[in-house]
Amino acid sequence: MPMEASPDFSRTASLNDLLAVTRQVEASIEAGDWAEAARLDACRRPLVESWLAGQRQDAGQARRVLEAVVATDRKLLSRLEDEKARISEIARELRTGRAARAAYGCHTR
Repeated sequence: MPMEASPDFSRTASLNDLLAVTRQVEASIEAGDWAEAARLDACRRPLVESWLAGQRQDAGQARRVLEAVVATDRKLLSRLEDEKARISEIARELRTGRAARAAYGCHTR
C-alpha cells in the first residue's frame, strides 16, 4: 500500500479527515500492511482528540463517529489475534520439524 501523507493537525480535524484515516487504517489491515496500519493509527489518535474538541455541541454525531472508530479498532485487534495464532502455528511446526530432524539424525549415525 502506498504511504500517504499524515493528516494536518494544525487545525481542528474534520469528520472527513477522521473517517478517511479510519478507512486507511482498515485498508492497511485488509492488505496485511501492519506497519502502515500502526503508523496511521498513531496519526488517528490525535485526530480523534482534535475532532472531539470541535464537537462539544453534537454528542450524537460524536458517538456515531466514535462507534465507527471503535469498530475499526475491534477489527484490527481481531486480525492481530488471527495473525498471532497463525504465526504461533508456524513456530510450532518449525519446532516440531527441528525436533524430528534432530531425532532422525541421532538414529542414522
